[in-house]
Amino acid sequence: MKFETFTRRYLDIVKLLPCNEIVDFIKGKGSKEPDTLIEPSPYFIIEYLVKMWLEDNLYNIFWSSKLSEWSVRVIHLEHSTDELKEINRNLKFRYFKAVHALNDKVIREIFAARTKL
Repeated sequence: MKFETFTRRYLDIVKLLPCNEIVDFIKGKGSKEPDTLIEPSPYFIIEYLVKMWLEDNLYNIFWSSKLSEWSVRVIHLEHSTDELKEINRNLKFRYFKAVHALNDKVIREIFAARTKL
């Protein structure tokens, strides 16, 4: 899951090693020894860079997935909060209506009893 914004995320497929030339060079199929001496050798430099690149990509993938999960949870909690507010509003209205209906009934009974006397 790729995190784009707090309310937007999408499924993404990542190719971990997009450079076939680097893989070929690491396997030894690349060009032969250069004329200049490079210390450390290009093999170790490329191996280290590929390792760093893979770690960075995997870290970004996992972190983006975690952000997507958090955003889904927050959106779900906001929806639940809105539903609970609506239920609470309806309950308050029903309570207000029931209390006033009971008060009206008591007042009517009191006045009805007084008129009979």
